[in-house]
Amino acid sequence: MVKAAQAGNEESRRALLEAARPFVRRVAEAACRRRLEWENDDELSVALIAFNEAVDTYAVGRGARFETYAAAVIRHRLVDYFRQEAPHRRVLSLDAPRAGEAGSTGTPAPLAAAAERLPSGGWTPDPLANSAEAIAERADEIRRYAAHLARFGLTLADLRRAAPQHRDTRERLVAIARHLAADPELSARFLTQRRLPLADLAAATGASRKVLDSGRRYITGVALLLLAEDLDGLRSFAGLDRPDPSRRERGDAP
Repeated sequence: MVKAAQAGNEESRRALLEAARPFVRRVAEAACRRRLEWENDDELSVALIAFNEAVDTYAVGRGARFETYAAAVIRHRLVDYFRQEAPHRRVLSLDAPRAGEAGSTGTPAPLAAAAERLPSGGWTPDPLANSAEAIAERADEIRRYAAHLARFGLTLADLRRAAPQHRDTRERLVAIARHLAADPELSARFLTQRRLPLADLAAATGASRKVLDSGRRYITGVALLLLAEDLDGLRSFAGLDRPDPSRRERGDAP
């Protein structure tokens, strides 16, 4: 079934994700050292997306059993998730990989952690969002988002590294990205030239060039998430709405 899913058979992928839910829950609960519920715990959503990632990246015939590989990917994604969430809420630390585990595979956690929770907006868990079909769609959106970033010379890993550690800095950069996305002229230039209109953003928002330069990658990533028409699920996951140019707010960034 893994081979069929890798070959693009979406029916096989959905069946595999649905059948894997007990396994995913078992691995996630062992990593978190507590009981998890699909309806209430984001960790299970992160873990199921990680399992879907493992389906895509598993090398058949390379030695490791798929279950072993998938469990490692799930644990690493949970580590990434808690590292990202740790500054904002009290959580169990999972920073140390278990003995004998390989390092991160290099793909960041989904936008709940991606930067993958890019802005500081809230997100209300939706029980339906944990269905196999919804997980597959979210994984597809992550791939589409990565393609948008690639056109600007960025990767999801770049974006995760660029995410500010401090909430006030992150909120400031999100506000700048919102202003850019809500301004038809600036956003059109941004998408056409594939670079931030730094001088205009500085004048419009009052942000210093130092702030704009240091936050360039993060602003770009958030702006692309706001502007892309095919990323509704990720925007909802990150607590963002597409901009309405008719309600543009000027000077909304410090």
